Amino acid sequence: MTTPVPSGPTSDGEILVAGAGDARANGVYARCGTQNDAPRWRHVDRSWLCILRDGSSWWIGDERAAREDLYWMDAAAPGAWNVCPCDDRTHRHFKGSAPAPALSWHDPRAPTPACGRPVFATEECPVCLAPPVAAARAPCGHVACALCLARARARV
Repeated sequence: MTTPVPSGPTSDGEILVAGAGDARANGVYARCGTQNDAPRWRHVDRSWLCILRDGSSWWIGDERAAREDLYWMDAAAPGAWNVCPCDDRTHRHFKGSAPAPALSWHDPRAPTPACGRPVFATEECPVCLAPPVAAARAPCGHVACALCLARARARV
């Protein structure tokens, strides 16, 4: 079964979404059962927001069909997430905004720096000064932890 992140311990783990243009999508998603014979995750702070598979795509959005879809990814060719752009004529429920997020497995048990488990040993996050976790590029070009970057953007 292909899951919405490229690799990880199991499909039962938590997922960290970071760097999304729609900040509501950012955060940790906990596994909450299945839908259409595929794993499903729910945002830990926004109960309406899920990562789920429907048809041939993975979606980040409202768990109710055609309500508020933010991002999608082709399940047959997983890779980059795409923005669900607003289309006032046919897809009014598409409400995403650029950039599309990056997803990574989240391990809350790992003994780590404040921002999470290092993924790149050669770079340093300018926020927490540790190797970046689920690295994301800031508009200025710096590479930072996706979670650190999301927190910094929320403070602006």
